[in-house]
Amino acid sequence: KKIVWEKMELVEGTMGYEVWQSPPVPVYIKFYIFNVTNPDTIQKGGKPSVFELGPFTYEELREKADITEMGDEITYNSLVQYQYREELSCETCKEDTMVTVINPALLGAVGLLQTFDWLNLSIP
Repeated sequence: KKIVWEKMELVEGTMGYEVWQSPPVPVYIKFYIFNVTNPDTIQKGGKPSVFELGPFTYEELREKADITEMGDEITYNSLVQYQYREELSCETCKEDTMVTVINPALLGAVGLLQTFDWLNLSIP
């Protein structure tokens, strides 16, 4: 138990400090997107046709910077970067792939507006 606490001590130059400052375990985030394949039809009031595309995979890189020690307290800025990992993404998923998605906030607002009878809205 004592050895573990010595290794994990947040003192510059120790293994615990290095792991805390820049975690060595890779973190991957995968996104799946429903690509709308018929936006023109939707604009004319038709139903959307969607195709699931993904995963688009990003590696999350974390590091603590501007580390300052004041007594028993440590302050720092947390830096987070996301790096696209094409080799872990789907074959057709490139970083510059163009997709069309439905705006969920707008869709929700339109749905809410349709519930107000006094507006006399007729939205197809």
